[in-house]
Amino acid sequence: MKTTRQRLAALTLCLLTLASVTVAIAPAAGQTAGNDDGASNVTELDASFEYDSVDGCNPHVEGEWNSLTLTANAEAYAVTFHADGLDAEELVNIFDDGLDAAEPDISAVERVDDETVRLRVRSRNATLPANFSNVDTGDYEFVFEAGENATATATVTKAEVSCVRAEFLRGGSYESGRSGVVTVPIWLDETDEARVSITGSDLSLSADIVDGNDDGIVTLGLNTHLVGRDAPDDGHGRSYWTRQGLTVRDSADSIADIALDDVPGGDDPLPTGEYELAVDRERIDYTLATAPLSITDSAAADFESWMGPADTLANATAGDLRRAIANGTLVDNESVSNGSALVYEIQSASVFGPLEAAVSQYDGSDRYAQAFFDIAADRELSTVPGNPVTFDIAADSGARIDLRETYRNDGLVFAPDRDNRTLYVGLRTDRLTVRNGTAVGSGQEFEANLIINGEISRQPVTFRGVNATLALPSTPQTPVAPTPDDTATERDRSPTPDTPGSTTVGGVTVETPTSATADSTGESPDATTAVTGPGFGVAGVLFAVLALSGLAAGRNRD
Repeated sequence: MKTTRQRLAALTLCLLTLASVTVAIAPAAGQTAGNDDGASNVTELDASFEYDSVDGCNPHVEGEWNSLTLTANAEAYAVTFHADGLDAEELVNIFDDGLDAAEPDISAVERVDDETVRLRVRSRNATLPANFSNVDTGDYEFVFEAGENATATATVTKAEVSCVRAEFLRGGSYESGRSGVVTVPIWLDETDEARVSITGSDLSLSADIVDGNDDGIVTLGLNTHLVGRDAPDDGHGRSYWTRQGLTVRDSADSIADIALDDVPGGDDPLPTGEYELAVDRERIDYTLATAPLSITDSAAADFESWMGPADTLANATAGDLRRAIANGTLVDNESVSNGSALVYEIQSASVFGPLEAAVSQYDGSDRYAQAFFDIAADRELSTVPGNPVTFDIAADSGARIDLRETYRNDGLVFAPDRDNRTLYVGLRTDRLTVRNGTAVGSGQEFEANLIINGEISRQPVTFRGVNATLALPSTPQTPVAPTPDDTATERDRSPTPDTPGSTTVGGVTVETPTSATADSTGESPDATTAVTGPGFGVAGVLFAVLALSGLAAGRNRD
C-alpha cells in the first residue's frame, strides 16, 4: 500500500514537472503565440514621411529619397503595409535600397503577398530611407498594421515638376545701418513666383514676390526704417508701415501679398540684430535659399563739402557729382566765390530709409527735393514716421538758409545714390534765401548741421568780403559723433543688381539621407522568450527533481 502511494506521488510530480517545462519553453504570451507576424504586443503605432512630396529637386536631398519613420510602443515587432497603386514588388524596391542604412533598427523588408510587404522592426523609433525614383507620379497613402489594433497611415506625393530653384545674389549676405534700405536681388529658375520670409529679433513676416517680366530676377527693397514698425497712435494698422517698407525695384515685378505674424513693437526702426532671409515656394515643403541680414547701429555720417563752378549743378545726377569730385571739378577748397557751387556729400545708410519712404508719396522730377523737405526740414509725420534726420544751415545770429525757398529760387539740388549710400545736396551761393535775416552778412559764419538718429555731423561755412564770398575753415572736416561706430553698408556696393549671366547660380550642397540611430535589443521579433507569468518555470523543475530524488531514496529503504 505504501509502495502504491509512493508511485502515485511520483507520477503526480512528473506530470507537474512536464507542465512547467512546457510552459517555460512556449512562446511568450502576447508575442508570437497564435500570431505569426510577431506584432500582437504593439498597441500604439505612428508612421510619417520626412517630406510631404518628393520630386528630385530638394537641394537638401540627393535624388528622390524620402525617409519613413515608424514609432511604436514595442522594441521588436513586425509591421505589414500596403499602398493603393503600388504592388508588393514596387514596395520592396522602394524600401530595399535603404535597408543597409536602416539597420539595426529595421532588419528585413519581406514580401507577404501580391500587395503586402512586411518590415521586421527592432526599435521603438525606426527610420527607413525610401527611394521613389522609379515610382510614377501621383499621391500615395501607405497603410501600416501591427497586430490586431495598431494601425497608422502616411502619405506622400511624387510630383512631376521642373526643378524650382532660387538664390540670393550679391554674395548672398547683407548688412545695413539702422533705418537703411537693403537691396536684395533674388534669382528665380523655373518659376516666376516665390515667397520671401524675414525672421529674427521678434520679427516674422513673409511676402509673395512675382517676376513680372520673366527675366529671372526680382530685386526686393527692404526699408528698415519702416519694416516692423508699430505706430498705433498715427491712425494706421499694425501692418501699414511694414507694407510700405517692402518694394520691388523693377516696375514689372510686384509683391502680391504680405503676411505679418510678429513685429518687435514700438514706433521705432527695425532693431539692430541678426535676421534670416529665406525663399520658399507653394507645395514645396523645403527652403530653396537662405541669406543672413545684419542690422547695425547708426553712426555719424561721413559729411564732406566740395566747391566748384555753378554750372556743375545744372541737371546734375549723383553720378555726375561723383565724377566731378573724382576729376577735380569739385574740390575741397578754403573758399568759394559768390555764384559758385557748394556741394555737401552725405554718406550714411540711415538717410535712405526715411528718404525712400517720403519719395514714394511724390511723382515728378522734384520728388527727392520734396521728400528731403519732409524728413529733414518741415517734418511731415504722416509721410515718414519717427524723427530720423535733421538738416539745416544756420548762423549764430539766428539767421538760417531757407532750403525750400532756395530750392524755389533754383538754388538747391538733391541727387541720391542709394546703391552707394550717398546723398548729394548742392547749393548755388548766389541764389540762397535767408530766413530771419535780409541777406548773408560779410564775415558771417553759418554751420551745416546733420543729425541722423541722434548722431551729429557739422560743417561750418563763413561768408567774407563785399561779394558775399563763402570761405571754409582750413581745419580738417571731421564729423563730430557721440559714438565711434562706423556706418554700416551692404558688403557689395555694385550700383546694379546681378544678372543670371554674371552670377553662378544653382550650385547647392547635397546631403545624403541620415540613417537612424541604433536602438536595438538584438532580439528577432519572433524570438522565443521565457514566460514570467503562470507556471512553475525553472524553480518548478528543480523542485520536482529534488522530490523524485527523495522518493527514490525512500523506496530503496523500503
